[in-house]
Parts: sequence; C-alpha cells; structure tokens
Amino acid sequence: MADHPQSNVPQIPYQAPWNQQRPRKSKNNIWLILIIVFASLFLIIGLICGGVLFWVYGLASDSQTTIELASRDGISTISVPSNWQKDFVENPEATIIAGNKFSENYVVVITEPKDQSDNMTLDGYANLIVNNMKSSLAYFSPGNMTNTTINGMPAIDIQIGSMVESVQIVYFISFVEGKEHFHQVVTWTLPQRHRKNQPLLDKVRKSFREK
Repeated sequence: MADHPQSNVPQIPYQAPWNQQRPRKSKNNIWLILIIVFASLFLIIGLICGGVLFWVYGLASDSQTTIELASRDGISTISVPSNWQKDFVENPEATIIAGNKFSENYVVVITEPKDQSDNMTLDGYANLIVNNMKSSLAYFSPGNMTNTTINGMPAIDIQIGSMVESVQIVYFISFVEGKEHFHQVVTWTLPQRHRKNQPLLDKVRKSFREK
C-alpha cells in the first residue's frame, strides 16, 4: 500500500475550552471605570451648581421688562422692573413701594395735597423735605438741586448721601409738582452700587406720572 503524502498544512494544537486560562481584569480598566464615574458625578454637581448660580443671578439682576404700578390713592403710576417686589415694607405714608432686595434698588412714592402746603412752591416744598431729612439723620450729605421735568410736570432732582441704622445709603430723589399734589419719588441703593444702579433708578423716577 502506497504511503499517503504528507500535508504541508501546519497542525494547530487544540486545547479544550475548560483548559484555557480566563483573561485577567486589567487594572487600567478599573481606573477607567472610576474616572468615568467621578466625571459623571462632577458633571451632575456642576449642572446643579450652575442652575443655582443662574437662579441667584436672575434674582440679583433687574429684569429688562417693566410693569406699571398704580398708587394706593389712584393718583399716580410708576414703571419698575417686573421682578421687583411690591410693598416689601410697611410705610403708611407711601402710596407706592417697590424694590429688589438682591440688587439693592428701591423706590417709594409719597404724595401730599397742595392745599395742605399753604401755597408753597415746588422749591419751598423740596427744601422743606430736605431740611426735615437733615434734622432726622445722623449723616447727611446733599448734592445740588437740579430743575427738570418729568412727563410734563415741573420737578427737582437731588442726590443725598446718608446713613440709616448704620447702613450707608445713596438717595436719588425727584420732587414733582402735579395738578393738585406734590410728590416725593424717592429711590435709593448702596454706595458701592450707586454708579451701576443710578441709570435704572433715574429711569424709574422718570416714568412717574399722574393719571
């Protein structure tokens, strides 16, 4: 019997699956998993903190949209940012109260009938109120009075540095002469914010009008 020719195909040794060694878990894979887990946690924490900061920033920033507030006596109105809180403090003399405690911007309107002022002029009324403030405040630093108009009504503007209960305050006040009433449109903020906040406070005061 003739011999079979030898095959040139190399023989691959066979090993049963149960005899094969299982691959060991790499330490690099474990570290990769930990990195992914911690990265995910930091991402979640970052999103939460970012949301909180965005919320706080929203409170501290005055809204670009405005709302019109009517006075309690129905005589006047004023426009303020829509996120300002109305009547955040009690003041029986004020007809309008609004402000934002986070941005430290505030406005109060006080209205008095002319027939109770003994034919007083606007200049006389403004000086009377300023002198009353001077006598009741421990610290008082007034600027110059400036004549102006607010929505067609004669007005006098003044800036006053003051201190109330150990807190320094900068007032921006407009004294306005209406048809039958004098009005004090008083805005204020903190000294460290007054340069930034003054344009807004000026805008709020200039929005004052009688009905």
